[in-house]
Amino acid sequence: MHLAGKRRATERCARYALLIVCSLLVLVSSGCQKTESVEARSGQYLGQDPPGLQPEVFAPGLISHGFHELSPAFSPKGDEAFYVTSDRRGNYTIIHVTNDGDGWGEPEIASFSGRYPDASPCFSADGNKLHFCSRRPVSGGSAPEEDFDIWIVEKKDDSWSEPYNLGSPINDERDVRDVTVSENGTVYFSANRKNGSILDLYVSRIEDGKYTAPETIGGDISTDFNESGPHVAADERYLLFQSNRPGGFGGNDLYICFRQADGPWSEPVNLGATVNSASHDYRPRVTPDGKYLFFTSGRPADSGSMERTTYEELLKSYRHPQSGYGTLFWMEAGIIDEFRPEESM
Repeated sequence: MHLAGKRRATERCARYALLIVCSLLVLVSSGCQKTESVEARSGQYLGQDPPGLQPEVFAPGLISHGFHELSPAFSPKGDEAFYVTSDRRGNYTIIHVTNDGDGWGEPEIASFSGRYPDASPCFSADGNKLHFCSRRPVSGGSAPEEDFDIWIVEKKDDSWSEPYNLGSPINDERDVRDVTVSENGTVYFSANRKNGSILDLYVSRIEDGKYTAPETIGGDISTDFNESGPHVAADERYLLFQSNRPGGFGGNDLYICFRQADGPWSEPVNLGATVNSASHDYRPRVTPDGKYLFFTSGRPADSGSMERTTYEELLKSYRHPQSGYGTLFWMEAGIIDEFRPEESM
């Protein structure tokens, strides 16, 4: 019995030692994987290889999953980003990802989002404010509002404040969405007309410390079709937007107009077949450094054969970028200059 007891004790010690070794190997392996992951995301724009003159899916498997990703907003310092993801019922959620100096972390739901439909994040020029659109209740109650308003959060050290409503005259009884802000604080947004559902582009400037009453952006920009999803350059020299007006490639297309030397906007021009597709193309954004154009597109990937040998392969064919729902693309922003008229700013 004594020998049998010693043998059992020896076996227990051996098993315990093996458990310790295996645990250490797991920890070392996890550490290596994390280091590799961080190193892979240590550069600008989540460490992704820069695109060229053709649109490419942005950060597939990390940001772009085929779940309808859109409206990326990168901080002026390039160390923080917000974007939107949603389901097919319009439940928009703002996602936050940061770079702490050692690399980009994992995407997380923004501290102020996740309960109500939130969309269209947009940094101020100094990076200390973030405008976004939300259906959260304005005063009391817990039910979401019928329409979107513009809200703001402010940077407090390394965190963001509680949201506050931008208020009138910009927010009113209309559906106010797709906000973009110039360097001097001018707010551009899309909203439905007061007597209908057609979306138009509006602008409100700051005068004597207050926002002016919103006005439609006139000229050839406003039509009897939808114009929405604006993005204005920091110096307001160009304006990108989406529209379903006739003459496009299908669905919503992206258009651009430029501020002319005498003040008005130039006639909008379709960004062409390099950018637009037969599917919906929308929510343009240009990075603060002016290098890259982002947009979301419903264009599907080449599915090839429809044959799926297993259920897992079938699900995989649905759960990937360009699955037919919105996917985030990016490309060099130099294409903008190709459309600039000579008489523009």
